[in-house]
Amino acid sequence: MTVRFMGIRPSLLPRFFLPFFFSLGLLFLFVFVPTVPAVSLLDGSFEEIPTPWTQTTNTDCPTWIGNWQPAGGPPAQDGQRYFWSGGACITPPNGRQINSNNAAQTFTLPTNAAELSFWYYAYKAEESVAGNTDQAYIKINNQTVWSYNMTVSGNTGEWVQAVVDIRPYAGQTIQLKLGATQDNDTDFGNVFFDNVQVLTGSINILYLPVIMVNTTNRDSDGEPNNNCQEAFPISTNQPYQFLAQDVDDWYIFHTNTAGDITVELTNFVPIAGQIVLWAGTCQSASFLDHNGDFSTTKIIRVNNQPAGDYIIRIINDGPLNNSNPYSLIIRTR
Repeated sequence: MTVRFMGIRPSLLPRFFLPFFFSLGLLFLFVFVPTVPAVSLLDGSFEEIPTPWTQTTNTDCPTWIGNWQPAGGPPAQDGQRYFWSGGACITPPNGRQINSNNAAQTFTLPTNAAELSFWYYAYKAEESVAGNTDQAYIKINNQTVWSYNMTVSGNTGEWVQAVVDIRPYAGQTIQLKLGATQDNDTDFGNVFFDNVQVLTGSINILYLPVIMVNTTNRDSDGEPNNNCQEAFPISTNQPYQFLAQDVDDWYIFHTNTAGDITVELTNFVPIAGQIVLWAGTCQSASFLDHNGDFSTTKIIRVNNQPAGDYIIRIINDGPLNNSNPYSLIIRTR
């Protein structure tokens, strides 16, 4: 069982409760407990022939669902087949055509739908020209709920799991669309999708201890992780969800062994902003990397890092958001 923590603004509590909760060193949190996959989505692993997915492309290649490992693609994450978004189509007499395509399916979500879980594998051989906007996406009712800029630095090298909060759509009939849009330059990208699932779950309430701050001299409308000294401790390889309801969120984590570190920020609805990663403590921190992609997904990868403490800062340069939590996970290996 996986538990995801999502912070809530203390301002949503009655005002007379605030001094009481902070005096106890408690923060009001949601806990999401996912259960089994729902059956409303058909063939989330793209194994069925014929497929229930409707495919659309701007090229002469009619289908992008299949076993692409013999053509140089990765082995499937689940089963044998998966959906290939992006890429290029080579057919005579048109030659190579840069592909923008999607796979869509319309179905009704259960009333307790909580998350869309999926796996993706990104690869691009060469960086595009300046101004290129190649991007993979997931849309619900033509609204983008997840996006991924196709760049060489964004190559994953393996299948990566991501989740999107779909509770606002629970009980509704939706169109789910996975795909990619590309410019017509010579350097195309590829994002493969597999093992797409609708997860059901529940939202429970509990109280967790947080780092105490001086509430007299701070804005009571923000959660207490607005600077490094207030950073919220999180664990590695554990997905969390928080709200982007202010301009700064700080987190700290610890690794017990040396290795590679990947910080994944997904479903960042404000889009504009960045994530920054340091090694060390607030008193002595060394900058490692940052990602300011104009996208709902921002990823940092650093290799061969020593065991120790690390700091994450999430900067929101877009509109504040009180309803759509972003997902944050630190992967280590």
